[in-house]
Amino acid sequence: MLRWTFLVYVSLTTDNDVVLFVKGLNNRQGINREPNEFNCIFGYDEGNMVIRTNVTSSMQEVFRCNRPDPTLFGKERVMVSIEVVLPTRVVVPSVAYYNVMRKLENNEKTERARLCACTMVYNVGKFLKEWVLYHSRIGVEKFVLYDNASDDDLGRVVDELVQEGYDVKTYFWLWPKTQEAGFSHSAIYAKDSCAWMMYIDVDEFVYSPLWTNVSRPSKTLLHSLLPNPKNLEDPSIDTRQVAEISIPCYEFGPSNRRFHPITGVTQGYNCRRKMLNRHKSIVLLDAVDHSLLNVIHHFILKQGYKSKKVNVHDMAVNHYKFQAWPEFKAKFRRRVSAYVIDWTKELNPHSNDRTPGLGFSPVEPKGNGRKEGSSKGKKSGESNNQNSNVARSFAFKELALATQNFRETNLIGEGGFGSVYKGRLDSGLIVAIKQLNLEGLQGNQEFVVEVLMLSLMHHENLVNLIGYCTHGEQRLLVYEFMSKGSLENHIFDLEPGMEPLNWKTRLKIAAGAAHGLEYLHKANPPVIYRDLKSSNILLDSEFNPKLSDFGLAKLGPVGDNTHVSTRVMGTYGYCAPEYAMTGKLTLKSDIYSFGVVLLELITGRKAYDTSKKPGEQNLVVWSIPFLKDRRKYVYMVDPALDGQFSSRCLHHAVAITAMCLQEQASFRPSITDIVTALDYLVSQAQNSGQRKGGSHSGKQMPSSSEDFNCSSRKPSFETLAVTFKIFF
Repeated sequence: MLRWTFLVYVSLTTDNDVVLFVKGLNNRQGINREPNEFNCIFGYDEGNMVIRTNVTSSMQEVFRCNRPDPTLFGKERVMVSIEVVLPTRVVVPSVAYYNVMRKLENNEKTERARLCACTMVYNVGKFLKEWVLYHSRIGVEKFVLYDNASDDDLGRVVDELVQEGYDVKTYFWLWPKTQEAGFSHSAIYAKDSCAWMMYIDVDEFVYSPLWTNVSRPSKTLLHSLLPNPKNLEDPSIDTRQVAEISIPCYEFGPSNRRFHPITGVTQGYNCRRKMLNRHKSIVLLDAVDHSLLNVIHHFILKQGYKSKKVNVHDMAVNHYKFQAWPEFKAKFRRRVSAYVIDWTKELNPHSNDRTPGLGFSPVEPKGNGRKEGSSKGKKSGESNNQNSNVARSFAFKELALATQNFRETNLIGEGGFGSVYKGRLDSGLIVAIKQLNLEGLQGNQEFVVEVLMLSLMHHENLVNLIGYCTHGEQRLLVYEFMSKGSLENHIFDLEPGMEPLNWKTRLKIAAGAAHGLEYLHKANPPVIYRDLKSSNILLDSEFNPKLSDFGLAKLGPVGDNTHVSTRVMGTYGYCAPEYAMTGKLTLKSDIYSFGVVLLELITGRKAYDTSKKPGEQNLVVWSIPFLKDRRKYVYMVDPALDGQFSSRCLHHAVAITAMCLQEQASFRPSITDIVTALDYLVSQAQNSGQRKGGSHSGKQMPSSSEDFNCSSRKPSFETLAVTFKIFF
């Protein structure tokens, strides 16, 4: 079982050794374990010979070890990891492979670029072009971007820049909280194509007051900072050769702005703080120490080299850190210091790289981005339109007051996360407040995942997260209140006086839930819900469904990957069989769960019900004989429907359900096909009204002439036609 906090995640082969990037061994800033406590181990996966070599360096997350004899493995790639020798022998889990051939970034030009720029990026598509164009005009020849799994239009922006003649390379670096490791990687990866590397962020711009009287930008402006090239290859000429230029960095504020200025940050933000924040660097890659150790954009250098600090009157980095709040919060979502594993805990509290850089919760500071009267000049409604989906942070006492100190009479539900209370905020808004059960199975990780997911993803069929609270060990989530509760309350064990859902409403709920799931699956990268069940489908006053509880959600496979491997989580009865057996999670795992929910809607039975007799407790198992024979479909229908449904459309609905429940995942339809089919059934039900279609209670089924014809019009319904033939 892989854990992100204990993992070998990347391997890089050089001419002389192998560099491994490892989480979980050097966990304390400034304290690194000795290399003799480890071995590098090659080919330990099944079917390969095992070779061990010495570790020569252990710094931060970077481990260097001797290369094995290249003839031992031929050209095949083999698994590589770190073996902990002391105090006890254990092999760190790994997803990294050793490639015999050296694969580094090449420069298409005959000579290395003299000056490049490297940065870690996440969802910076709308900022990138300004940054690249600016720095290319003052001397940066090549840009190396470490993409931290962006899901915006970064790729399109990079392609446009390349087509316009800019040298921009992207390296997919999905690992969160690994900025230092990424920069260490770049010091080797880009060494063949870049002589000097400038390490700054996309919201940072280098500027010199000396350029004030320069009529037009020149590519020599930054190059003038670099030492004379004739000294670069021979440190003996000057035993203290300058190999790192340290530039003072000052922070800019949003200058009364609530949203990213269309004209760009260099034009839109003009209020700079007087206090020095830190320094950024330009580094000679040939002079980087063997350990690759770097801290906040600064590398340890080899002996014989030194760093030179530049005076602010000569050069400065303008850091537009305190941007409009939505950009600022999103920027720090994944880029956290390696030593701040969980930003909600008071570990390394003075780090400037805490998420979002302001403490232990993503709370917008009072007055951030604006002064009194900053709304002047904004279009009416701008604030509401652009910030309505931004979750806010609540104080614990606010939520205690809203729920009358979490009074039992306000309790409206309980689950794996904890208890859910109905509450009224000071504004009068009715909300649902979910309180983490400190002794429950789901914990802080699920809380963080849910906040991130619902802060980034918004759809009419996903529940709206209003805010959250982190107070000591307390973790609470505040949602919009869904007056009809969960779907399970309307199909199982109805309370006295409750009307059962009619057929048309059941189809409406199924289609709405499918739309929500489609939104998740079509995200980039796709999101696997992993906890789709009737209790997680909430209903508003008009029975419009919204998916809730995203604590178990996972990013789906990207590129050539077919699945993601993870520990099995979810609810028994809803989990896809291949996921339950192997831990391999795909989008089709959600499709199976959706099929179980459809089956519940059709039958009125629970996915797993211990009150039933053996053989009938598992809904899917019980339904198999019915699903195999269309003549038996009517006998599995919820008696509460009292025959009020179309038999032909029932057949289509059952067919969709059966496809979703296919044991082989590849046979299951995509969610888009399911949406198409269910939308069509809903439209037919609305056009034709409620019709009597039969009942397993012995009532006579009407003839086909009494049914509305679900197959008379086929918009894009043909996508499922081939599969439908299996069942009719």
